[in-house]
Amino acid sequence: MVQKINFFLFIGLLFVGFLVGLNFPDIDQGYKIVLGHRSIITHSILLPYILYYFFIKKRALYNKYITLIIAGIFLGIGLHLSADLFPKGWQGYALIKLPGNISIGELSPIWIGFNALVSLYFAGSCLNNLTKQNTIWITYILFGAVAGFLYSIKEPYNNETIFLAFYITFIFTFIISKLLSKSLTVNELPLEIKKIPEKDVKKLSFKDRLFGKIKTAEGVATIGGATAGGWFGSSVGLAGFWGGIAGTFPIAIIGATVGYLGIKVIKYKRQLNQIKEEKKSKKKLIVKTVFYAAIIIISIVIIFYLIKQ
Repeated sequence: MVQKINFFLFIGLLFVGFLVGLNFPDIDQGYKIVLGHRSIITHSILLPYILYYFFIKKRALYNKYITLIIAGIFLGIGLHLSADLFPKGWQGYALIKLPGNISIGELSPIWIGFNALVSLYFAGSCLNNLTKQNTIWITYILFGAVAGFLYSIKEPYNNETIFLAFYITFIFTFIISKLLSKSLTVNELPLEIKKIPEKDVKKLSFKDRLFGKIKTAEGVATIGGATAGGWFGSSVGLAGFWGGIAGTFPIAIIGATVGYLGIKVIKYKRQLNQIKEEKKSKKKLIVKTVFYAAIIIISIVIIFYLIKQ
C-alpha cells in the first residue's frame, strides 16, 4: 500500500537498515569453525527474506517504518555481496562455505552474484510498493550512488569494477521492481480496510464486512437501483404463464443489477485511464532514472580516475 513518507525519516530508517545489512554477512567471522567465512547462510538473502515474508508479504497493511528498515537491509547486503563478487582471487576466504566450513568452490561467484541481484531487487521492490514520491525515489538513487562509492573506494582491489557492477545492477533492479510494482494508494483500498487498524483487518465480523460493502459505491448504487426499480415496478403489472403479479420485486432486482454494474463500468473505465497514466509516468521515470544514473556513473568514474592520479 502506498504511504506518504517523511523525507528525514526515510533517510534515517534506510540508513539504519543499510548499516545492518552491510555488516550482517561478516558476522560469520565469529563462528568460522561452525559456519566458515563466507558462510552460505549469512552471504545470502535467506535471513532478510524471513523478515520480508513475515513483516511485509503476509500483511495486508504493512508498517512503513519496518519496510524502510528491511529495504535498507537488502540494500546493504546487495552492496556487500557486489563487492565480494570481485576478490583478488577465487580461493580461501573468497569462496562460499556450507556449515562445517565446507567450500562450494566454483559455484561461489554464481551464488554471490545471484543473491546480490535478488537482494537489490527486493530493496527496490520494498520502496516501490511503499511510495510513489519522486523525491524519495531520487534520494534512494543518490543514496545508492554515495554508498556504493564510499564502500567500493575502501576495497583493496577492483574499486571501479565493484562500483560499476553494484550501481548498474542497483539501477537495473530498481527499474524492474518499479515496472512490476502493484502498489495501491489509500483511496484504492476497500473501504472496510481503510477505516480499521492493521491488527484488526483479519478480525472483521460478518456484520462489519456487510456494512463495509453497503458503504461502498457499488453498495449505494445497488440499493439506490433497487429502490428506484421497486418504486417504478409497484405501478407496473407483469403477466405471463404464471398469471399476473406486481412488478415491484422483479424490477427492483433489475434496478439493483443496473446500479451495481453501472458503478463497476465507471470504475473499470477509471482504472483503464489510471493504468494508462501510470504507464506514461513509469516511462518518464525510467528515462529520468537512466539519465541521472548515467551522469552519476560518469561523475564517479572521473572521481576514481582523479584519485588515482
